Amino acid sequence: MLSHELRNPMAAVLNATTLLKEGDIEATTEEEAHGVIERNVRHVARLLDDLLDLSRFTHNKITLHRQIVDVNAMAIDVVECVQPLVDEKSQELHVHTESEPIFVEGDIGRIQQAQVNLLVNAAKYTRKKGRIDYSAHRDGDEVVFRVTDNGIGISPAFLPHIFEPFMQSDQSLDRSQGGMGLGLPLVKLIVEAHGGTILAESDGISRGSQFTIRLPLTQLRPEEKPTKDIVSADGKKMVIVEDNAGIRKMLAASMKLKGFNVVVAADGNEGLDTIVEFDPDVALIDIGLPDVNGYELAQMIRAKPEFRNLLLVAVTGYGRESDCAEAFDAGFNLHLVKPLDPSEVLTAIAEYFTNEGPGVTRTETASK
Repeated sequence: MLSHELRNPMAAVLNATTLLKEGDIEATTEEEAHGVIERNVRHVARLLDDLLDLSRFTHNKITLHRQIVDVNAMAIDVVECVQPLVDEKSQELHVHTESEPIFVEGDIGRIQQAQVNLLVNAAKYTRKKGRIDYSAHRDGDEVVFRVTDNGIGISPAFLPHIFEPFMQSDQSLDRSQGGMGLGLPLVKLIVEAHGGTILAESDGISRGSQFTIRLPLTQLRPEEKPTKDIVSADGKKMVIVEDNAGIRKMLAASMKLKGFNVVVAADGNEGLDTIVEFDPDVALIDIGLPDVNGYELAQMIRAKPEFRNLLLVAVTGYGRESDCAEAFDAGFNLHLVKPLDPSEVLTAIAEYFTNEGPGVTRTETASK
């Protein structure tokens, strides 16, 4: 199953890149090839995130960053995440929330991830032009999230196993529905980590399904924070330190398109010299550099008084909680996990300046 789920997107990317090398192709075909590459790379990244998250939760290595979560505001973000998939299948998505504010206490990224996983599942297993209902409401001392669809449904034999890892109702060779059977187990682990429950219901095959999450209601309210303008990238100076030539070139080009004035360096020593000479506003630094690694480079930069306020962003393929902590200990302000989405890099940098403090940012918060 894992082989199937990894080889298919890799085959699509290889075919698309081979086509692009031909050179003389129609503009529409070139655009389609770029779309194939982007979609499949994102798919593999989500798959890796799900596998890692499942391992972290199973071994109790997840740290929940708790805060007061506005349920209604979060519902808007959840819907925005899944709307493209719903639109692609011409489905009807009906959203129902209360007019009065509702709050829960927990990790907003993880709670949102659970909601998105349920809605993605609903869209995935509902026919074109089908209907999906998503609601969030108060029920006594609990907040109830419910996702209902009129899709393919769940067989009575499979329903008791729906939250077990790697369980798939689609056992055909073509695996037309795809997936690793990780989304629902992750939802259950996230919900239970927040002191909640989840229930799956279905009247059987072709009769749709319903998933209900219940989380404890809180009477606490989020602290009021003054709003600040998001910092623009236009004209800001950025140094990218990355030893992989392909990543370095493409990331620099993407950041230039976002409005940054970019220079690059291929290793740690060159990176330090470049930062001293260029005096940037932001530095994106790969951790696995061949000479001076990213942690050591960050410490060398922070040792210079003139760079104590420089925004340092760790760029790495290592995304464990301990990796984030090690990056912050070395002097980084943000920790971004490859593959990087240029728009999300810009958002993370802007949010950092807006919030005026360090934080942990991942490129797929809701896969996720």
